[in-house]
Amino acid sequence: MMKKLISTLVTIILLQFSYAQMAHAESQPNTSHMVEQLEAIDINTADEQQLKALPGIGRSKAKAIIEYRETYGHFNSIEEITLVKGIGNKMLAKIKDKIRV
Repeated sequence: MMKKLISTLVTIILLQFSYAQMAHAESQPNTSHMVEQLEAIDINTADEQQLKALPGIGRSKAKAIIEYRETYGHFNSIEEITLVKGIGNKMLAKIKDKIRV
């Protein structure tokens, strides 16, 4: 009888601990989307160094982005970056989740 009582108490304690863990996890905000947004580079304000952090963007393409911006003004959408010489749809596909306007 004592073993059964101890087993029941252990089960109750474990269940309470599990519920507490689940409640804590649910109360935490889902920040994965927010982190992506924070890490995205604004192509309208990024300097050469920031642009070079993008995959496939080296010094010359970073400078071309900045020159395009200086000549034509800010990008209205991320797709407009394909108007920069040397950046096409393949490049856009590589960086579209890492940039913002």
